Amino acid sequence: MFISDAFNHRVRKVDRFGIISTYAGVGITGCSGDGGPATLAKISSWGLVLDAYRNLFIADCSVGESRIAKVDTNGIISTFAGTDTGYIFNGDGIPATLANIGAYRMQINGAGELFFADPGNNRIRKIDRSGLIQTVAGDGVAGYSGDGGPATLAELYTPTGAAFDECGSLVFPDLDNYRIRKVTFPGTATASIHIAANPGDTICPGMPVTFSAAVGLGGRSPGYQWVVNGVAVGTDSTYTFVPANGDSVQCVLTSSSPCAIPPVVTSNVVVIVYRFIGITLAGPAVAAVGSSVSLTGSVTGVDTAYTVKWNNRGVLFNTTTTPVVTYTKAQPIDSITAEVIYNYRDCSQTATSPVHIVTDHGAGLSAPQAAATLSCYPSPAQSVLYISAPFPIQSLSITNLVGQVVYDTHLPANTTQAAVAVKNWQPGVYFVRVVGADGGVAVQRFVME
Repeated sequence: MFISDAFNHRVRKVDRFGIISTYAGVGITGCSGDGGPATLAKISSWGLVLDAYRNLFIADCSVGESRIAKVDTNGIISTFAGTDTGYIFNGDGIPATLANIGAYRMQINGAGELFFADPGNNRIRKIDRSGLIQTVAGDGVAGYSGDGGPATLAELYTPTGAAFDECGSLVFPDLDNYRIRKVTFPGTATASIHIAANPGDTICPGMPVTFSAAVGLGGRSPGYQWVVNGVAVGTDSTYTFVPANGDSVQCVLTSSSPCAIPPVVTSNVVVIVYRFIGITLAGPAVAAVGSSVSLTGSVTGVDTAYTVKWNNRGVLFNTTTTPVVTYTKAQPIDSITAEVIYNYRDCSQTATSPVHIVTDHGAGLSAPQAAATLSCYPSPAQSVLYISAPFPIQSLSITNLVGQVVYDTHLPANTTQAAVAVKNWQPGVYFVRVVGADGGVAVQRFVME
């Protein structure tokens, strides 16, 4: 404990064992001793305050001189503010060591700024962390005015102290106005709330999300009202649910702090976005049996590693970690699909590409046959499909979209036309493949209703 022993011109210290000693002052009024031991300095102590680093500040006023002295943790005294030319006001925005002051009782705020009463100048003044001095209340005229307006335009009459309430507002006695007055600073009494989503606002469909709120000046018992798409839901400090794509979430805070102005504030809005993945394939549509075929997938909706499973006619033939595959064509018609598997924030998504058909259409045909068109009609077909080729057909087969052979036959020599009963076939896309007498191949597509 430190004691301002004004009339003995000392600062006294009482340790935890109850032993008293002189901490600063030699017992003679005055302002001297900078750079030396505080116990050898001349002081006139009218107020004390400690900062967060255990430096002691002394309101040191005597006739013709006024300063704020600082005693560091090594016991060395120095001038923190004031001059030896008196207390008459000589300006703000200057280094505190150049300012004339009449320092009285002091206080330090949470930002480390020192506030003190300057009764001779009818002001409350502040020294910031850079050492500059400013007036925070009072216009220097002795009187009473200014309530409800800027504090620096108010008239004070002998302010004699400075303190802070729980809301960070400055409170001081305005002695000769017989009042306690208060200065509220912008931002010191504003409640706030910010919400965040875990695991995030971009999620897999069906994933639960926990929303939490970070509040400022909520008080000891803040009230929460979560709102989803304009509808009130939970009232705890967190809220967990399975949101739909596009859900809009926010929270209304009701502060229990007497300092909060206004006491009710609304958070930011978090909009949930579903992550949908997809894959499409690109590559040749025609390739000879035995040739090498390369396909490339275009994957959407992913931002980290994924796996692609490649299937031909429903049978897995390769697994890759990039959307590229090369394989050797072994059948006349390949029906390729790619399934992308993506693990994202504790959920797994899959997507399958549309079927990519690779045929051997035109392989081995003579020039006239290669230029000719295999005709399949009607398409869509309902009961009978008619097939016509400009060359003799040796064999004819029909496969569905996944490559399953649903019809296969050999035709008599020199046959160029055929009719196939398809009345009971499933609706969908089919491929007709004919092999000519010279081994050439042609393929045509038709649709069943």
